Amino acid sequence: MKKTLSIICLAAGLASCAKLDLTPPSEPSTGGFYSNQTELELAVNDLYRLPFWGNDNELFTDNDWHRAQLTNAVIGGTMNAEDASVQTYWLNAYKAIARANSYLANMQRAAATTPAAVMTRLEAEMRLIRAYQYARLIARFGDVPFITKPLTLEESGGITRTSQSTVLDFVFAELDWAADNLPATYGAGEVKRLTKGAALAIKARTALYAGKWAEAKTAADKVMQLANTGVYKLEEKYDQLFLKAGETSKEIILSIPRDEKQQVFNGAGFVQDYICRNAGGFGAWLPTRDIVDAYECTDGKPIDESASYDPQHPFQNRDPRLTMTIVEFGTPWLGFSYQPHPDSLTTRNFKTGGMVPNFDNRAVRPFASYTGFLWKKGSIRPGQTGWWKITTPSLSVSPKYC
Repeated sequence: MKKTLSIICLAAGLASCAKLDLTPPSEPSTGGFYSNQTELELAVNDLYRLPFWGNDNELFTDNDWHRAQLTNAVIGGTMNAEDASVQTYWLNAYKAIARANSYLANMQRAAATTPAAVMTRLEAEMRLIRAYQYARLIARFGDVPFITKPLTLEESGGITRTSQSTVLDFVFAELDWAADNLPATYGAGEVKRLTKGAALAIKARTALYAGKWAEAKTAADKVMQLANTGVYKLEEKYDQLFLKAGETSKEIILSIPRDEKQQVFNGAGFVQDYICRNAGGFGAWLPTRDIVDAYECTDGKPIDESASYDPQHPFQNRDPRLTMTIVEFGTPWLGFSYQPHPDSLTTRNFKTGGMVPNFDNRAVRPFASYTGFLWKKGSIRPGQTGWWKITTPSLSVSPKYC
C-alpha cells in the first residue's frame, strides 16, 4: 500500500510540474516579447552597447602601444582562428545579427499599439545595425554565414558561407533603406540615435573597404549634402571634440559617448594608464614615435621634406593638432611640468609652485612612459570633475589622427 501511495504522489507531482510557467518573470522570452512600444525600444537600445560597435583595435597599428603588450597577433604575424580577439569579434557580430533577426521577425506584435512612424524608425535602426555587422564581417573574413531570420537548432546545422559580393549587395540595400527612413537629426531634448547620415557614412566606408569607388563617392556626396544644409559642421575647437563638451558637436556623425550616469565608462585602471605618473597615473598607454612623426609641418610637408622641422624641438612648426593630441615636452600637464628627459630628475608642481621628484622620468620611475610620449586627447583637464575618457567618434565629417 505504501508503494502504491508513493507512486500516486509522484505521478501527481509530475503532472502538476508540467503545468508550471517556467519562464522567469525577470527574463522575457522571444515568444512573449515585442508586444508593445516599450519592449521594441528596449530591444533596439540593447544593441547600442559598445561591444557591437568596435572597429579595428588601434593597438594593432604602429600608432598606439601599451607597456604590458610585448606584441599582439597582428603585429607579431600570428593571427589565426584561435585568437581570442577574433572569436570575440565574430561572436559579438552574430549575437547582434541574431537579436536583430528576432526583432524584425516579431515586431508586428506591437503594431496595433505603436505609432507607425515609430515602428518604421525602429525597424530602420535594426536593419542598419544588422547591415553594419555584416559589413564588419565581410571586410575581415570575406565569405561568411548569411542569416536574415531566426533559425531553429536543426536549421542552424546546415548553414554554410555566402559569397562576400552577395552579402555586400544586401548591406548596401539595407543601408539605403535605413537612410530613407531615418531622420537626419533629432531634437535638442531627444536621445541621439542612428540617423540618415550614419547609414550613408557606414555605406561609404563599407564601399571603400570593398573597392566600390562609385558607391563610396555617391554615399559620401549625400553626407556632404547634409552638411551643406547644416546637419554637420567641422568642429572649430579640435581639442574639445574628444571631451564632454564635444559630445554634441555637429562634426560627429556616429558615436557612443561615455557617460557615468548611463554606466558607459572606462574603469579607474584604464584611465590611470593614460595619466602621467606625476598626477597619480601609470603612464602605460602610449603614443609611439610613428604617430608623432605622422603629423605634417605647418608648411604642409611631412617632416622628412620640410625645412621647418627641427628634430631637437619636434613639436615646433607642426600641425596644431599634434599638441592637442600628445603632451608637449616642457608644458604644464595635470598640474605638473611634463618633461621625460633623463636629466630632468625634478619637475615643477604648479599647485604648490615648488620642485618635486619627476615621476615621469624613467631615471626616477622605471615604469614611466617607455616612449616618452603621453596621450592628451580625450583626457579631462584639471579643474573638471573626475578622470575619464571620452570615446573617439567612430565616424566624423573629416578624418582625424587617432
